[in-house]
Amino acid sequence: DTGNCVIAAAERNGLIMVCVIFGEQDEFERFSTAKEKMNTGFNAYSLCIPRRSDIYTEPVSVSGGEVTEVETELSDLSDFVIRKSAEDKLKITVEYFEDIKAPLKKGDAVGRAVYSADGEEIYSCKVTAKRSVRKMNIFLGILRAFRAILRM
Repeated sequence: DTGNCVIAAAERNGLIMVCVIFGEQDEFERFSTAKEKMNTGFNAYSLCIPRRSDIYTEPVSVSGGEVTEVETELSDLSDFVIRKSAEDKLKITVEYFEDIKAPLKKGDAVGRAVYSADGEEIYSCKVTAKRSVRKMNIFLGILRAFRAILRM
């Protein structure tokens, strides 16, 4: 039996805290404890809103394709919660997968952007191909060789 309980929620600066208090008999104490716990959470955490302009993605090499590289972009970038003590230590790195092969569809993952602090990963999102890349076929191979000869 959980006894008397309260479920409370509050929002500050886009961050929503939810608190559940079980078994507290005193009504004032239930609400007071919920308020205290949520204030503790709001003081310790904040909502990080990543901006696409903070992350530069590079083209990646594609083997066995009609083209040798493809432009990339960020996918599924969203807000995340971070400890306030880690905000100033936040680092963004972009990692690309090794040996990307055709065929490749637009939106296929080719890497990821990683947010970390003190060496600990906090959040990541996909880096994806901006366009599809067909697999090289004999006709495309001959055409590419012909173009290379003409440039000589």
